[in-house]
Amino acid sequence: MAIRKILNYQENVLHASAQEVERVDEETRNTITDLVDTLYSSTGVGIAAPQIGINKKIFIYDPTREAENQEKNYKVLINAKIIDHSTDILPSKEGCKSTPDLFVNLNRFKKIQIEGMNEKGEKVIFESEGLEAQVIQHEIDHIEGKLLPSYLLNTPSNFGYTLG
Repeated sequence: MAIRKILNYQENVLHASAQEVERVDEETRNTITDLVDTLYSSTGVGIAAPQIGINKKIFIYDPTREAENQEKNYKVLINAKIIDHSTDILPSKEGCKSTPDLFVNLNRFKKIQIEGMNEKGEKVIFESEGLEAQVIQHEIDHIEGKLLPSYLLNTPSNFGYTLG
């Protein structure tokens, strides 16, 4: 469909919890296509609908992406939430397209269990670990209205996502 402008941290849509998707329809599919076009025209391994100005709980990610390899191997998650996690921690240094030039040291869960929907509207529950788990936690932050700067003001441990 279109490469969309990636909003910066000053935009209000990035600071509020996005709306749940009731069903996968043409609008949802168009949003996914715009996310794909925008992600692969920029850097990084994930992007959420609020980052392109769409207040919906949709994101895509491709943790296997490398700058020189433009193969599209993305996954879609809709209404994603973490339903369980390990106690093991994965320290990370994260950046974000909505907060350019800011990198924050975070602790993320090393292993998570996620529930949501795929691009067909089917319920999915799966486990993820390592880099993929880190990326999913980052993108869930986006659909919940949490940006990297909020971690600078939070707890001394700068711990990422908690179960809601």
